[in-house]
Amino acid sequence: YKRQILNMVIFNPAALFVFYKGYRGVCAETSNLKIYKIAQGVLCVVWLVLSIISSRGINGFIRASELFGINLIFQGLLSLVESVLYLCVCGLGAFCIYKVQVEYE
Repeated sequence: YKRQILNMVIFNPAALFVFYKGYRGVCAETSNLKIYKIAQGVLCVVWLVLSIISSRGINGFIRASELFGINLIFQGLLSLVESVLYLCVCGLGAFCIYKVQVEYE
């Protein structure tokens, strides 16, 4: 339940806030871009950590190796998919920070 609460209550509004600051900075006020780059960087670090660690409700690469170690292939594949998706989101966020830096600064 903790992971669901994190995804619902913390990560989604945080991602929406970061998107809003970036959109607002690109369209109207470039002063919002500094807040965007900092907040997006923090979210990228969080997503990178979530793709690695193994906790109760978080299935990172460490959990995938544990699952493959005890021959739970399907669960291991699902864990790998989740980790790769977190890495994709992290990479996309880093790319957006780069583009904002190049285009608007």
